[in-house]
Amino acid sequence: MIILVGRDGRLGLAEAEDFRRFHIELADAGMSDSEAVAALGPGAEAAGAGEAWISADLVRRLAARGVEWDGRFTAMLTSVSRFGWSSEDLSRVRAHLKRPEAPPEA
Repeated sequence: MIILVGRDGRLGLAEAEDFRRFHIELADAGMSDSEAVAALGPGAEAAGAGEAWISADLVRRLAARGVEWDGRFTAMLTSVSRFGWSSEDLSRVRAHLKRPEAPPEA
């Protein structure tokens, strides 16, 4: 699952059925961590260099998949909580911020 943050700050979700991977992908390599966190809305906060906490409800809204999907997402949150990737109450999830790679210089 990939949370997409566009250059204009708009959010999207890709690979919503992939519960094994989770990260936030920034469209703009120059976007700072603080700009990315601001785009991720209420409840989002920096979680160290290159990581952010986001609301699990944000992910649910972006997915808009229904009860079965929500159950699988909750199971994912439960399974990663022991490693510190989701909060104990499962209301937030921590993710890496990934930026596009710069093209190699000629």
